[in-house]
Amino acid sequence: MKKSLYLTVALLSAALISYQVILMHILSIVQWHHFAYMIISAAMLGFGASGTILALFKERKFFQSDSVVFILLILTSAAILISPLLTSLPLLSFDSYLVLSRTAHMFRLILNYAVFFIPFLTGALVMALLFTRHIVSTAKLYFSNLLGSAAGAIIPLLMIRTFAPESLIPIAALIPLTGALAAFPEKRKKFNCIIIGLAAGLALILVFSPPPFHISQYKSISYAMNQPGARILERKLSVHGLIEYAETPASRFAPGLSLAYEGEIPVSDTIFLNGDELGPVFSSEESYSVLSHTPKAIPFRISSIDRVLSLEAGTFHSAFYAAHEGASYITAADPAAEETAQLISKNAGLDMSGINPKAVDPRTFLFITEDKYDLITLPAANTFRGTAGLYALREKYILTLESLDRMMDLLSDKGILYIPAWTDYPYRTSLKLLASLAQTLEERGMDPKTHITAVRDWNMIHFMVSASPLTDTQIYILSEFCEKKLFDAAIPEGLQDHFYHSLPDDDYSVYISRILSPDRESFYRDYKFNIRPATDNRPFFLNFITFRSARHMIKEGSFRDFSFMELGYLILAFTFIQVSLAAFILIILPLFKLKNKLTNKLFSISYFSCLGLGFIFLEMVLIQKFTFYFGSPVYSAAFVIAFMLLAAGIGSRVSHGFEASRINIAKVCVAVAAFVLLYLLFLERLFYATVHFDTFLKVLISFVIIFPAGFLMGMPFPLGLGSIGRENPSNVPWCWGIDGCFSVIAASLATLISLNGGFTVILLCVSVLYLTAAISAAALD
Repeated sequence: MKKSLYLTVALLSAALISYQVILMHILSIVQWHHFAYMIISAAMLGFGASGTILALFKERKFFQSDSVVFILLILTSAAILISPLLTSLPLLSFDSYLVLSRTAHMFRLILNYAVFFIPFLTGALVMALLFTRHIVSTAKLYFSNLLGSAAGAIIPLLMIRTFAPESLIPIAALIPLTGALAAFPEKRKKFNCIIIGLAAGLALILVFSPPPFHISQYKSISYAMNQPGARILERKLSVHGLIEYAETPASRFAPGLSLAYEGEIPVSDTIFLNGDELGPVFSSEESYSVLSHTPKAIPFRISSIDRVLSLEAGTFHSAFYAAHEGASYITAADPAAEETAQLISKNAGLDMSGINPKAVDPRTFLFITEDKYDLITLPAANTFRGTAGLYALREKYILTLESLDRMMDLLSDKGILYIPAWTDYPYRTSLKLLASLAQTLEERGMDPKTHITAVRDWNMIHFMVSASPLTDTQIYILSEFCEKKLFDAAIPEGLQDHFYHSLPDDDYSVYISRILSPDRESFYRDYKFNIRPATDNRPFFLNFITFRSARHMIKEGSFRDFSFMELGYLILAFTFIQVSLAAFILIILPLFKLKNKLTNKLFSISYFSCLGLGFIFLEMVLIQKFTFYFGSPVYSAAFVIAFMLLAAGIGSRVSHGFEASRINIAKVCVAVAAFVLLYLLFLERLFYATVHFDTFLKVLISFVIIFPAGFLMGMPFPLGLGSIGRENPSNVPWCWGIDGCFSVIAASLATLISLNGGFTVILLCVSVLYLTAAISAAALD
């Protein structure tokens, strides 16, 4: 075997994983969430289907050709290159908001999945062919495959800061072409050079002149750009995504503005992160005075505030307002704080000297700082237009019970925690936020009724939690402010006799009373939405649906409302069904055409299905948990995928010297289960102890955490395949297909389970799966 083919495998593997991570990043820009489960399942489907295709057609002339590897590499590069062009066509572009309300968009989502699947299929065929032709070098090839994959997970991190999102996929398409050079066939050299040159030229053209993405019409930036005179002034590339500063002359920002306000609302520019509104930017600090006529002013009226902490600071509008009110020490924590501050200083000319921006994840900052603050502010827990549940799958660690408890630790004796929420109907976000605050206080031995204040305006409710019970003077000032500004005091009850803002029904005050009562658990059980507080184990604050509530709503015939309000959950469920069918049709069903049937069926299916589920389950849960650790899903996905694949590759290479006996296989599977249990016991504690470290140290710690389990998880598949192949080689395609099929299903299934059961349940599942695999291994011998 030519040594250059090891390089081909490594480069191709790097290209496919880079393409995978880049697709997650791009879908977070053009849609709402990163669709990680869909992209990972498309990749797994490509690898699983490649084994099935090769098992059925490996004797065909095409697959016997000396040029087949070169041709497939060119096809892989072409498929990567044209995928964004195809998915942006009107015929294929889908919108998450419309997937379940319009049949056309449902089919477009399926077609998008098919487009993303093709590069993984052609690329996986290359590797399957090389593995088949050079069976003696399997361990070395597998090591090259996983080493290249690990590098491919890191490559996008290096590119995101330098190249526009539209240019990332053409760059990924160039990598297989480099691999094609290493696999250059002896025949028709001139023609092959022309093909590579043309493909590389087209890719380079698209790198520097990429076509624009088709961004959802319902994203904030789409709304803003439809305004008269709106234009993008500057784009800034960041590891957190694409940051855009827009001049929006028709935009006005004053959430919760008093109906008694008679002045002019100033124009504000807008900054967007990945197409989502990050916040407004006024042209002068004086413009922030309009916020004095909103409930945002209440903490400054009822308490003397000097030290302010703004979490998820966005465009620093809360920080600028605090400066306007006279606060002298203002800290603003946001992952993109550095880039945002530069854009504001350059385009708006605002003086940032009075604000201390911290470019760090807000949750991480809570564990870094030991300062005490008179006011801690967060942005609204949802958005003005609503999200139709599209953020249900997004981790929101800043609103977990653990975060809220830490915020209370950081309040001074006169301190106030301020969190607004847009009013949604049926009531979900505000009730969940109130439940979270009430439980936090109770666990600290504090009475929620004496520490929580809430004020309603025409479209928001503003919660304020005081470190000390409000005094009679403070309650009087609050009442006077509400009466003067025409606000409604929702908590405490009986603060005022008249209300200015009506609600669709009279149940809201009843719900608030039940949440503030000691028996709120019965309300959780009775209410049709999930409003239990989010925790670090289940940090999906905006997920309001469980299996039980979904069944209840559908049974009541309210599926139409359900599908509009909880679209993210339903898209996940739809994707799970879609990929399960695709896996069965493309991987398992064709194998029935083989003359040799699977022997020892029960235990073969049990062993390889457990491996397929277990590896992806652990990968998915670690990506989600490390999002908290790094404060960024991009960092999390890149490092977890890279380290797991690198460790698994080394484990696979080492396993080449092991005897593929039932004892060895069972021992390895039991060892994996034991390491996963260690994660369950100690991972969260380790995160809390080291989350304040700098990124470089956290990367090293992450490698040390992930490597042992990844190393061991790289062994069972080649050992099991070797054992099966030694007994009956015709069983190999079946076992490859079973593993591939369940790997496809695992990504979306893991997300479904974590939403409803939390990360702890997923880790327990992984441990049980590998113990089951160990038991099955004994029967396989």
